[in-house]
Amino acid sequence: MRFAEPVALALAGLLAVSAVGWVRLHGRKHGPRHAKTHASAPLATVLRVPHAKGPVVVDGEFEDPAWRDAALSGAFLDAAGAAARPHSEMRLLWDETGLYLALYAADENIEEKDPVPDGPLWKADSFHLVFEGDGEERQLDIAPHGAVTDGLRRGGGAVDYTWQSGARVGSDVDGTVNDRSDDDEEWVEEVALPWKALGLQGKAGEQVTVRASRCDVPKTGVKSCGSVRYRLVLAGPEALP
Repeated sequence: MRFAEPVALALAGLLAVSAVGWVRLHGRKHGPRHAKTHASAPLATVLRVPHAKGPVVVDGEFEDPAWRDAALSGAFLDAAGAAARPHSEMRLLWDETGLYLALYAADENIEEKDPVPDGPLWKADSFHLVFEGDGEERQLDIAPHGAVTDGLRRGGGAVDYTWQSGARVGSDVDGTVNDRSDDDEEWVEEVALPWKALGLQGKAGEQVTVRASRCDVPKTGVKSCGSVRYRLVLAGPEALP
């Protein structure tokens, strides 16, 4: 699975919903690595998440027709409000079973360290997701090949890593992991989160805030980070056939 970087945002620095699409292409090469230090998240912007108009197969391919109507985050932004490099973005959908996320990471040097469930995935490439609501933070770190570390923080206390989200993940990696002798391209994740994990019922009008971030260290060793923060609103399935 290969995707081209989308066109530049019309207004750099704003979290407007981008009309950017992911195109399946070959030969795009980008760069770097994720750590537990994440970029400062901007203020939440409302993003309406469409109801899926068909089934979503969680296989990391994003070829299901339902993804064509997904909400788009646009490029993750750096601390200055500009599009972060290397490029990262996400798509979102929902149905009665849960929330779906499609995560894209351009990367010239894909790395994984101890990619086992509930391990310290943030020591290498990973996405970091935090869902906020009712004084709780539900956190997920996702490595390139789909390993997940999930945790629950209540009232600003310590993260409870015994909590299990029940997330299902499909991944696709274009590159040779942990090999700096060549140039990698990208990795993508398709994630299905059950509503119970988010404290929601899966009904139109429900809301949850999500912070998504990714930090990356290229072969040059200069770390760069990007993040987005949205208040997700579940749009109704009125358009379903």
